[in-house]
Parts: sequence; C-alpha cells; structure tokens
Amino acid sequence: RTLHADGGLLGIFPEDRYTDCTEQLRSGDRLILYTDGVEVCLTEKADAMQEGWHRMLMELHPLPTSELIAALAEKIDSNAGSLAPKDDLTILIAEIQ
Repeated sequence: RTLHADGGLLGIFPEDRYTDCTEQLRSGDRLILYTDGVEVCLTEKADAMQEGWHRMLMELHPLPTSELIAALAEKIDSNAGSLAPKDDLTILIAEIQ
C-alpha cells in the first residue's frame, strides 16, 4: 500500500513543515522510499507518473529485495538512461526481518 506525506523539497526551505505518518511493519514487509525523479523518468505525462511507478513495483514486488533493486535500476536505466537523468533518482528499500 502507499503511505502519503506532504511537504516541499527537503532542506531547501527551513520554515517548511512536514506531515507525520505511522505504520506498523511486520517481518517480511518492505518499506520503499524514493524521490520524485523516479516517477519522472518513467513517463513524460505528469498524470501518469505515479501510476507507471506503482505498476512497475507491483510487477516486480515478488522478487527478493536484492533482485528488486537490480530490476528497478535496469528498468530505470533502459527508460531514462543513467548518464543524463531529468531529476535526481534515489530509491531506498528497507526489509523488515
């Protein structure tokens, strides 16, 4: 499922405030954090960005975490290229043991 938090760019505007989110994670759960550049690299259409990213995650989520990271990197590179991305690309995956 998707957890939502609102706010501006981190570290840019000191007066910005961010929402909190609490979620109970269990053994086997994975938490995937990513920057908006990941969505940007998947499509030119702003209204389809998040949809494309979620569809890719649903397709790949059965993979073990190490394979999931490799598959995501391969798909992003094949879509956006690794030398000239349109935006920053960061993905962090935490797997609960």
